[in-house]
Amino acid sequence: MKKIMSLLMIFLSTSTYANKDFETKQKFCKVMEAVAGTAQHSRQIGKKPSEVLDNLVESININHLNDTISIVVEAAYLVDIKPTKELKDKAISDFEKNTYFQCINSDK
Repeated sequence: MKKIMSLLMIFLSTSTYANKDFETKQKFCKVMEAVAGTAQHSRQIGKKPSEVLDNLVESININHLNDTISIVVEAAYLVDIKPTKELKDKAISDFEKNTYFQCINSDK
């Protein structure tokens, strides 16, 4: 019984640690999802990538994320501008979703 309790305690402590890591990662990925949405929306309305990058870097203001933000903006500009509002909205939604899932599933 002591062995089972010890194993249970180890599992719960590592599970709690893993949950905290996941919660931190999830918060980060939600930020990246928002960055992706903003970048793709800006792409779909024809803004210059340099303006988008400057605005996102300035608004987030976390220096160690600048490279990551730059990658997301660059990826957004690989998507063609869509001809209708419905297709633009779908492009934005798809880009947000894909960015979030790539982020959350990284390092698995």
